[in-house]
Amino acid sequence: MRWGVPLLGWRTVYGGTVFGWHDNVKTDARNFISHQITESSQTTAHADPKASLSSQAPDSRMFGKGRIDFHHPHHYDMQSQFFDQVQHAWRWTGDPELDSEWGLERVKMPYGGDQCWPSDWVPSIWSVREMWSGDNYQLALAYFQTGLADDGWKVLHGTFPQQMLFGKVPGDMGHPAGGTDFNDCNSLFARAVVEGLFGYIPDYPNKVVKIAPQFPGDWDHANINTPDVTMNYKRSGGNLEFNVTLAHAGALEVQIPVSTKAVQSVTVDGKPAKWELAPGFDRSLIKLALPATASANIEVTCQDALKNCFHLAMGQLAEANHRSGQ
Repeated sequence: MRWGVPLLGWRTVYGGTVFGWHDNVKTDARNFISHQITESSQTTAHADPKASLSSQAPDSRMFGKGRIDFHHPHHYDMQSQFFDQVQHAWRWTGDPELDSEWGLERVKMPYGGDQCWPSDWVPSIWSVREMWSGDNYQLALAYFQTGLADDGWKVLHGTFPQQMLFGKVPGDMGHPAGGTDFNDCNSLFARAVVEGLFGYIPDYPNKVVKIAPQFPGDWDHANINTPDVTMNYKRSGGNLEFNVTLAHAGALEVQIPVSTKAVQSVTVDGKPAKWELAPGFDRSLIKLALPATASANIEVTCQDALKNCFHLAMGQLAEANHRSGQ
């Protein structure tokens, strides 16, 4: 095992949140916040001459009020990541205690899918040019959140088998350069799956839960079960069925992608529902707003099931001609 030290950051808290381990997340947050600097005379930012002015001096504002003063090497920026993850946990739970693309080079993987380099900077040095699993999971999440489901799955599928199936430790979700089950990788895998692929995005401080699944176009079923949510998805031809059960009730904002010439009906718990159709990438989006509930059974009947539209590679030109040739 590497990095067996209690570092503040990397993206290690997201996984506990999306897997529903909220007590563990709060314990972690309490521990680090107890080391926060609350009073300091260091109010001015200035560079360190001993480091050729390449980093902040030890008595700079950067190391003053607000900083978590706990085993934090200066060459990593873990402060902002920590607070972003605590705010993310607050959105998921509403717990007041927690209130507080470049032109990427792609590599085809032998087992399917793609991976990307976080940077195209040469020469290669540590943390600059690496097919880092955590960054690829973050990229997959970005694709899912944008509505590019097939692209998101391609990156996700191209990343997790590398160590999980073909690494030295079966089931490892880490990276060869970071050690077994390095949490900056497996935590981001969890978020890409729960928030991205299945689209479970709670905002309990505002009593709203967004459900926006992004399953690849050729999937006909999927399901997930965590302490916070259970989802089941089935598709047969032009008919879709989506069941969601929440541990804590909330108003639902639902977006379900469809590829069809026409949507014929949408029902919730067997009753006709009010819905609207919005444009999306490759597919249209059925949008529903449901009052506070702990469960919903959504069924969609479509005229047909169209194949997804064509894709263009980055930089590729497209031409469109009217049937008359104009």
